[in-house]
Amino acid sequence: MSTAKQTYRRSRGLQIRQISFATQWCRESGFASDRIPITSGIAGSVARTGQPLNIADPYSQPDFNPEVDRRTGYRTRSILCMPIFDRRKEVIAVAQLLNKRGDQPFSVVAEQSFSDFALPLGLIVESCRRMTPVRATPPA
Repeated sequence: MSTAKQTYRRSRGLQIRQISFATQWCRESGFASDRIPITSGIAGSVARTGQPLNIADPYSQPDFNPEVDRRTGYRTRSILCMPIFDRRKEVIAVAQLLNKRGDQPFSVVAEQSFSDFALPLGLIVESCRRMTPVRATPPA
C-alpha cells in the first residue's frame, strides 16, 4: 500500500481525498486565483512563519477572513493549516484542511498525520516546477 494511502487511512476524518475537489470548486465558485498574499490571513501567517496552525475556532482569530464563508454560505468551524517546504526547507506553499468531522477540532494526531502527508508535497511541487517550462510574463 502506498504511503499516501496509509497516511489517509490513519488520518481519521481529515478528508484528504477532497483536496483536488476543493480546488476545482473554488475556481468554479468565482475564486479564480488560489494565491493569497503572504501578508493576509491564516495561510499567510503559516507561510511567513513556517509553523503549522491548528485552529479550533477560526472566527476568534484576528487573521481569519470570513469573507469566503459569507460569499459561499460555507461555515468554517476548524482549520488545520500546514506549510509546504522545498528541499532547501523554504516555504513554497500552504495546505489547509477545514472542518474535521464531528464538529471537533483537529487533534494532535491529525496534525501529525497531515504533516506526514504534506512532507512529500513540497518535493512534488518542486519537481513539477523544474519540469514545467518558465513562461515570460507579458508586460502590463
